[in-house]
Amino acid sequence: MERMNWFARIIAYHPYVILIGVAVFAATCIVIPVTTRKPPDFSDPTSGFQSRGTVLSQRITAWINLKDATRPSGPLSVNPKGDTVDLREISKIRRHRQHHKGQKVNRTEINRNVIAKVIYSADESTYNANEIPDKLEDSGKISAVYSVFVQNEHQIETEPPVEDEWETLTHLGEDPKRHGSGSDHKNHVHLASDGFFCSAPNIEFSRVVLSSLGESGLFNWESILSMCRIEKRLTEGEEFEKLCEKVSDEKCCPAWSLGNYIALLHNKSSCFNITENDVNLTLALLQYCAPYFYNLMLTPECTEERNEICQQVPPQCSQHNAVYNILYYLVDASFLPPNKSVSTLDNAMLILPFGRSSDTLDYYRKIDSASLQYQDIKVTAMELGLKNTLFDMYLVQDTYLVGAGALFVLLCMWAYTHSLFVTFMTVVAILFSLGISYFVYTLVFELEFFPFMNILASVVAVGIGADDAFIFCKMWQCIKAERNSWTVVKLMEEALSNAALSMFVTSLTTAAAFYTSCVSYITAIRCFSIFAGTATLANFGMMVTWLPASVVVSEYWCCRSRFPFRWLRSENVCSCGGRFLSFDKLVVTVVLKFKYMWLTMLGILALISVVIVFWWPRFSLPDTRDFQLFDSSHPFEQYELYYSEKFLFERINKVGINTKLPLRFVWGILPVDNGVSLFR
Repeated sequence: MERMNWFARIIAYHPYVILIGVAVFAATCIVIPVTTRKPPDFSDPTSGFQSRGTVLSQRITAWINLKDATRPSGPLSVNPKGDTVDLREISKIRRHRQHHKGQKVNRTEINRNVIAKVIYSADESTYNANEIPDKLEDSGKISAVYSVFVQNEHQIETEPPVEDEWETLTHLGEDPKRHGSGSDHKNHVHLASDGFFCSAPNIEFSRVVLSSLGESGLFNWESILSMCRIEKRLTEGEEFEKLCEKVSDEKCCPAWSLGNYIALLHNKSSCFNITENDVNLTLALLQYCAPYFYNLMLTPECTEERNEICQQVPPQCSQHNAVYNILYYLVDASFLPPNKSVSTLDNAMLILPFGRSSDTLDYYRKIDSASLQYQDIKVTAMELGLKNTLFDMYLVQDTYLVGAGALFVLLCMWAYTHSLFVTFMTVVAILFSLGISYFVYTLVFELEFFPFMNILASVVAVGIGADDAFIFCKMWQCIKAERNSWTVVKLMEEALSNAALSMFVTSLTTAAAFYTSCVSYITAIRCFSIFAGTATLANFGMMVTWLPASVVVSEYWCCRSRFPFRWLRSENVCSCGGRFLSFDKLVVTVVLKFKYMWLTMLGILALISVVIVFWWPRFSLPDTRDFQLFDSSHPFEQYELYYSEKFLFERINKVGINTKLPLRFVWGILPVDNGVSLFR
């Protein structure tokens, strides 16, 4: 107790010096990292949640290091010029495509196209590798093991003359009419060779999934018309027109949908014009051509060039690449699977004519508020490339929840202390503790990575700061009620000697619990534990310096008879209020009188919690490699967690070329982690 007397006397005699000194120190700690360090980057909310230091992560690191070392620019490269790209050649190719679009391209090197076997399961049926025709295996132009359909770049037969690049650069931004080609380009119609779509579907385009809520499925006339109506809702409005690729200056490209491909095959201008007979004929065509698709004979190249492989495919199967694009992009893999002739289409893909990017935010807001269901057809999932951007937006928007919780705690503190001044100074102390923690985190520990999870430390700081303030104010009130004749110095000595120990124990145990998580293999958890533990200790320092000095200032102004702002007076700090003593007695009485009831209720609640956690539904490890940011019912999460695996192009893109578990043995490469190290 004697050790705290000198410090208590300093606070009692010089409260303004303490407040000014602490404020200057905390403000300095905030200004230095803010001005000398880059602000935290939350553009990738999944960053930091990868495990590091485990046996598996080290093996993955060794594999990544091997791939990096064997790149053309790596130290183990056998062809250092392999990744050299001539920008002049790229410019030639682009100019050739613009001036000779629609002309037939000579593709003599078909072996540059990787056509390989797709091994996957659909409706418990597995495609047999031995069903590949012998001619395909003997041609030597494909890989017999791995599988993916990759469209080859156009091989140019003749090249146009190279223009003067300086002349081209000097005319940038000028009126194109001066040079003759501007007006032609303005009136140019950007359509593919089929005359309907602008280009071929691609994984980089935005897309939505349409599902049937009934038993009839999607491949019938009524369902396809319903999908056309939903497509019309998705492809209209100012937000869509700002994003879409254009056929001309005023018309957007059509979306790649099942209804539009049926319209293309039957020479209809819109999917609203198709008939039931058109749908039945298209279904029969898909059933007829599906074996060629799964035997890897039907490829995108069959439309433009009838090579040895494509000659075995009937011409109607390769017309406009419709069958290939429908089976590969637009229908789920369980539809018309290998070795089965009849199947129900439950899910269909609608590919929108604009890329996946953060620019689709306004478009998403528009369709999110619209009705995306017609009869039994509903939009169940979507992929707009907007997941991380939307998470960042929600993260900023949801800060009001943290503020609302903090406001509730502070209102309780104001009601308890009857001092707006003490409540305000407690808020400042909490903010200062977070600033000091950020200073120690970035400049003392020299940690550059600041995950968004560290923001949750603000919630912890509010709770711990309020608890410490309650402890000190309660101790001050009770001692003043018992020793009303004591001076402020004696009151501070007694209150600080009793409250400081309680606050120190609670802060130390809380900080120790946070620091224990530093041994975690997850980087984000380790960073959070360091930041939250440091904030807890900084909060303790503020509560034994800033808060006592604030109480002394409040006591001084409260006791003055001519205090100018009476609504700031601290009545309960000057005298212990009777209403809170009565409430304390009520709580003690209720707890002691009904002790058996509380034991029974809380015991039953604990047993129920054990069942929920360990039995049903219980905690379970994630069974997907996609990082979930939103609720499972969100359309973005539905796409990644459930629907993306149902479509062939997504399945190949996610799983890779070989869908079986690969075994890779690496020698001579050390698992050196080149990421940001937490401790140097």
